[in-house]
Amino acid sequence: MGTWGTGPFDSDMAADFVDGLAGKSPEQVIEAMARAFQRVVDSGSRVDGGDGAEAVAAAALVAAQIPGSQVVIDPDDGPSEPLPVLPLSLRPVAERALRCVLQDGSELAAGWVESSDAQQWRTTVQTITRALDVAPWRLALEGLDCRIVPPGDDVDMKLESLEDFLFSGLNLTVRQAVLADDCLMIDAAGCGPPGP
Repeated sequence: MGTWGTGPFDSDMAADFVDGLAGKSPEQVIEAMARAFQRVVDSGSRVDGGDGAEAVAAAALVAAQIPGSQVVIDPDDGPSEPLPVLPLSLRPVAERALRCVLQDGSELAAGWVESSDAQQWRTTVQTITRALDVAPWRLALEGLDCRIVPPGDDVDMKLESLEDFLFSGLNLTVRQAVLADDCLMIDAAGCGPPGP
């Protein structure tokens, strides 16, 4: 495998993976990325260098779509065609794959000749991992139609994704929801047993 830098696309395997996304349907792109992550997660304690390179490239593409992410794709390195909006469900498996790539049994992590290159690569992969490492409630809230509600106004909420993560089976009347300092605070009234 030829490697010419420490970025997520700076190897033949990573570049071939990204080039291979061209011409695929959105479903095929998502499937290719999910397979790249799953191969690494399923590999156990020894991660193949090529599989690791593909997972890092795919994870960078996922992380680049996250609002506020520090992962930015150079147009010369990224896909030749725009990617579809990638589903939130790819984030947790992408993060798990990168944690495997960073472990001691990873050929990709161990294959660096220069320690400075190894450290720079590790820092890049850790940046991508941090972008993907989000709390489940944040995944549930992202993409929801949110609006500011004046204090005192009650809003009936039936957000299945939020309920699945935080309040399984409860019917809530949310008076106020505030996101501050990466903490979600919910002032809810009328909590009761699961209803019809």
